[in-house]
Amino acid sequence: MRRSIKLFISLLLTGQALSAQITLSFPTERSVFQRDLDNEGSIYISGSIDKSVEQIEAKLQEYQGNQLVDFLDWTTIENNSDKGSFSSVLKVKGGWYKLSIRAIIGEEVYTTIELNKVGVGEVFIISGQSNAQGVPGHGGTGAKDDRVNCSDFTDPDFRSPNADFAFRQLGDDADIGPLGLTPWCWGQVGDSLVARLGVPIMFFNAALTRTSSSNWYESSVGIPTKDAIFQGLFAPGAPYQYLNTTIKQYASIFGLRSILWHQGETDTYPGVPVEEVLYGYYKGLIENIRSDFGQNMAWMFSRVSFSEARTSDIVLSSQDSIINKPDFNIFLGPSTDDLGQPRFDGVHFGNTPNLKGIEQLAESWIDKLNSGFFGACQPIISNPMVDLEVNCTEDLQASITLSDGQSIYKWNDGNMDTYRVGRSGIFWANVFDAKGNSKISNTLNLSAIQFESPTVSLDNDFICEGEALLLSSENGFQNILWSNQEGTKSIEVTEEGVYNYKGENAAGCVYQSNDQEIYNVPVPDFAKSPTILIRDQNGLEVDNGSGFCAGGWFNLTASEGFDAYIWSDAFNGQNRVLDSTAILSFKGSYEPGCFSRESELVSVTEFLASEAPTLVHSGKYEISIFSGDLTDKVTWYINGTLLPETSLTIKITETGIYTAAVRSTKNGASCISAVSEGLKGDFFSTANSVAYFDSESEAIQLETSVNQTNVKIKLIDIQGRIWT
Repeated sequence: MRRSIKLFISLLLTGQALSAQITLSFPTERSVFQRDLDNEGSIYISGSIDKSVEQIEAKLQEYQGNQLVDFLDWTTIENNSDKGSFSSVLKVKGGWYKLSIRAIIGEEVYTTIELNKVGVGEVFIISGQSNAQGVPGHGGTGAKDDRVNCSDFTDPDFRSPNADFAFRQLGDDADIGPLGLTPWCWGQVGDSLVARLGVPIMFFNAALTRTSSSNWYESSVGIPTKDAIFQGLFAPGAPYQYLNTTIKQYASIFGLRSILWHQGETDTYPGVPVEEVLYGYYKGLIENIRSDFGQNMAWMFSRVSFSEARTSDIVLSSQDSIINKPDFNIFLGPSTDDLGQPRFDGVHFGNTPNLKGIEQLAESWIDKLNSGFFGACQPIISNPMVDLEVNCTEDLQASITLSDGQSIYKWNDGNMDTYRVGRSGIFWANVFDAKGNSKISNTLNLSAIQFESPTVSLDNDFICEGEALLLSSENGFQNILWSNQEGTKSIEVTEEGVYNYKGENAAGCVYQSNDQEIYNVPVPDFAKSPTILIRDQNGLEVDNGSGFCAGGWFNLTASEGFDAYIWSDAFNGQNRVLDSTAILSFKGSYEPGCFSRESELVSVTEFLASEAPTLVHSGKYEISIFSGDLTDKVTWYINGTLLPETSLTIKITETGIYTAAVRSTKNGASCISAVSEGLKGDFFSTANSVAYFDSESEAIQLETSVNQTNVKIKLIDIQGRIWT
């Protein structure tokens, strides 16, 4: 066995479950839900968690051979974690899956739980007598495929539910609960179906040895009935209640494809068959069990009569009549009289080295469980879940009850009261609906419900001028009403006073929070108009918007009185040095934690160094600035010696290498460029002059080697005229 638990309630009693923050109450390991005719079905999920979380998600991975392949990525499911509960219905195709559940708080995974194997496939209930139940020592073998499953308990007197939802692989050592003995032929049948259908199989066995059709019918109407062989009375309600209870406990939870019926040997011998009577027994049995369950489940009915070297046409004819009854939802099962002969003990099938009778029986079932059957047999699709109702008692505890039309079988701790009361603990119940069919409730963990007075959540207990303070109610409470009559989870307040709220916890219990006093903080004088003082490198105050040359800096000082200073570029401190262009402001903090308004914006500009100018000969006797930034002043040098001239053009006064730098003034900053490359100038000591036509200016240019004053100019044109 994969797990040692025998009762569904034991899931919550294992060490793993007790230490976990999350429990999965349903489904249990190896559960199989009946698929529909379109190869689709639902996996029902119910569990509990110990605290309220933001999100609960489910994931499915499908077993494909020896590999797990992602089938359904993390998907949000119904989250009632304020009541310690979660649930979901995952609609999937037929298959064999691994289920994972996780709870999310913020961006973090709070806790995770997994179910290794759960499936959507085919569910069968076996019934009849010993050649359906199985006989120990006759050589029946289990299934080889992991997807063939059975109920993992045996109860020879299964007349009332036991809420056992433990399952196992139908291996060689399996007994198919509640009444089956050995794997019999069903392991081989399961292997064949899995290989052909590609979905998991679940078997339940409610057959009983030595039973006749009269036993099944009489017990269905409450008539005491005798064992035809030993003449002893069956237990009250048996054998009918064995099948009825199996259907009500399992088909009601997981659904059902069909009842697989093999019975008739005892009707032949020692019975004395009468066709009309046998037909009446079969018909009455089927009608009664459908009525008790409330649904028209299908039957696959075998043709069987062989007993102690006898066969009976009467028995077979009565079976044919029920199989062929119009609109009675009965499917033809295998004819087994001629199989496995000679029989192991005169009646029962067996596997021997020379005769594989049980294998022949399996093959006969496989032959009838064909594609025609699966295409025509309408399955029962069940919804196993019901919701518990949670209300508040007068003493502020949670009262857990069922909705109308439901009744308690028992709670997970074995208690059978109609309701439960408490402030802690994990609760779910096995439930009967109005027809007495089993259902499973959702699971509640009362530890997740707040049963103490809540508190007002806030960052401060004061309000700064021009601001609002956020007050929040505690998680786990709803229908909030604040003392200022606002009905939201959180409120913003701007006035001092005493605030509280009333709220309901997840059970509907009303609590009032603590009283929270809030006070206003006045603005001190120094915080009303924060200012910034700008000083240059010499400590002189400069105007807002001033600039400095590259390599320079300004000192900024925020106004006095604050506990802390937070600048718009995240700098902290009252004083700072700026060596680059910036536009800044600051806020100052003051007791008990308020901030002033933003100061005025100040801007300072760093002026990068101007490019060195380019010098050119602008005439035979002059050098000029050809290119360079706009300038207020030029500094000239000859052979590195400073010259007094400051204009854009100078006269060559001596032979040498001329260089220059330009100075510009912006926003109060006077910045000088780099020095130009040198340009040689030749000085002519004798006075001389030249005249030429300048195409750019379209004028005659007259240039002298030395500066002249009081110059008189005489021009003679080509016609000999003189111009002065």
